[in-house]
Amino acid sequence: MSQPIDFAENARRYATVYQAQDEAVKCRYQKIDRLEKKLAKLKASHPNCISWIDALIQPIADALAERYPALRFEILGPFGRGATVAIHAEPKTTPAGIFGVIGSLQFRPVDLSKGEICLVETETDTGEYRYGTMGEMNGFNHPTVPLPSFEELCQRLDKQFQQEVAA
Repeated sequence: MSQPIDFAENARRYATVYQAQDEAVKCRYQKIDRLEKKLAKLKASHPNCISWIDALIQPIADALAERYPALRFEILGPFGRGATVAIHAEPKTTPAGIFGVIGSLQFRPVDLSKGEICLVETETDTGEYRYGTMGEMNGFNHPTVPLPSFEELCQRLDKQFQQEVAA
């Protein structure tokens, strides 16, 4: 014969775990805030130091925002061993905290001493790296191509927007 369920005890155990997790999340956000302040202070103390993201990716995001005024563009990254940086597009009407990405472009540095970046072909999967390997998890199954023209970047986004609307 099975034991009766003690709902109050289940709720108490859940609340205890939830509170511990919530506290851990708050601590992480506090750490992020401290690190962001430290980064801002470092940037201020080195005004001649420029980030490749600020110099090479931000102008693309700014031009896209001008081209598509109804969309918000957010730069994310760098991520992984390839230092991949993404520019995500979402409607400005998307509420904060809601995932509303309708298009994305990804870039990787090639030779930063020359200011060279490339575009990641996210539509192509070479299958070179097996699922779960470091190469696969870092996106290396997606080949890169030389940075195309701004018009070609817009065409890629337009194609993604059309696919999103059709879905």
